[in-house]
Amino acid sequence: MTEKLTESSCIQFRNNIYVSGYEQSGQELHFKLRKYNTKLEKSGEVSKILGKHKAEDFHAPIFDTTHGFLSLTVQKKNNDKTAVLFRYNENLKPIAFIENAEITRINSFAAFDLEKIYYKNHLFVIRPAKDSAGKFYFFAYDLKDSSALFNYTFKWQFNFDQHNYHRIHLIEATDKHIYTYVICLEGDKKGQWLITFNTADGSIAKTVKLNKNENEFCFVSKILIYNQAEDMAVSGIKYPSANVDLKNGKFGMNYQTSKSLNIFFCVIDSAGEIKQRLESYIAVPNDLLKEKELKEFIFRTDLLQANSGNFSVMHECLYKAPDGLYKTYGFLVSRLNINLENILNPDNNAFLPCYRNEKNMPGGKTTGNPDGKQTANQFDNEKHEEADRLFYKNAFTKNFSDAGVLFDATKKTAHLISYYENKKTSTLIFYKHSMKSYVWESTSLKTTNDYANYNVFSVGENKFVVFVSSKDKTGFVLTSFEF
Repeated sequence: MTEKLTESSCIQFRNNIYVSGYEQSGQELHFKLRKYNTKLEKSGEVSKILGKHKAEDFHAPIFDTTHGFLSLTVQKKNNDKTAVLFRYNENLKPIAFIENAEITRINSFAAFDLEKIYYKNHLFVIRPAKDSAGKFYFFAYDLKDSSALFNYTFKWQFNFDQHNYHRIHLIEATDKHIYTYVICLEGDKKGQWLITFNTADGSIAKTVKLNKNENEFCFVSKILIYNQAEDMAVSGIKYPSANVDLKNGKFGMNYQTSKSLNIFFCVIDSAGEIKQRLESYIAVPNDLLKEKELKEFIFRTDLLQANSGNFSVMHECLYKAPDGLYKTYGFLVSRLNINLENILNPDNNAFLPCYRNEKNMPGGKTTGNPDGKQTANQFDNEKHEEADRLFYKNAFTKNFSDAGVLFDATKKTAHLISYYENKKTSTLIFYKHSMKSYVWESTSLKTTNDYANYNVFSVGENKFVVFVSSKDKTGFVLTSFEF
């Protein structure tokens, strides 16, 4: 599907695709926002006259989905002070229209905070103390008015000031609770903790210590609240404490000499008691054992699913590149099943080595991703003291589609979708990495376009939508692929 819309941009939001841009009508310029379902059928459109302007006078509209709204900023290229702000709900009902909004005030309240969660009309923020290292403050705010620039009312505060802390990480928020991962460096609370706070007043609901003793160090990547009782599954990585240097961002683990991965998984009941725990239950993949070019790896949990008390876990393996960035080496899918004694047992696992993904099949057939190094997610590590955030932070360059892994425990199948932009040939190359009975195989699909920018959205098990804006920025193409 090809449409005309100048300086177009695109986003996936609540199972729909939204495209925004400009349309010239005589001397007047119109702002447009269109909504499409996953079948690429247009289900709505809104328009607003911006005045007697040209599209080239404006930057492309910028999307933001803070607090569950579609907010779009429209800014003239010769004005770095103010912009026009449009805000809609998912059905394109107008929520706000603000002319001459100050750029510095558009969603800037917590813009520079690394640790924050927006949940419904709430904002939760962790801020380090300005005058004392190792101390943090936990703030809760409520949104004042969704029809204005986002401003907040202070609700409550919790002080992490009794000990020396390295990290307070906000993991998830619900109507009842906020879940945090805490690294305390000294005193009787030294260790790694999961602390649950009551959303209403900031009081502590429960605390769970993750490390069993001072000789081990546990980094949490994912948690999953998997039933109404708010029982919790926790997946992460465990290192010997002697190998962890938080100040310099080093986590020593030689996988080429280790027999198993330093992964841990535990189940915590609603009372805060660890009911089950598994550690180092996956053998080191042969690809890492044979690796000669790369030496430094870390594993992180990207996906955690529950089904009838059983769990599926996907780990992403990152390698440290010569430029200092951490990039995807491969993915490991594993399955944990409950046995008759109600004990978790690892079922099986499969490793997809994306970095080296060419395989010779019988009959001389080659399958795989020859551009595996190009389709890597990339994570920055500019500040060494922030390196522990690699175990859960988002990639700044993402070449694997969101929700690109589906796992069917009964059929033992899964898939990954990755994509690679070949700038020399203006070609987008898509790879589907399919797993059946724990054996991976890759197939590719190529699409050639003259494009200014593109987005890829996963919309189903084998389906995804590609947005491509034309090189002259006067139109866009939405394409649905299934393979």
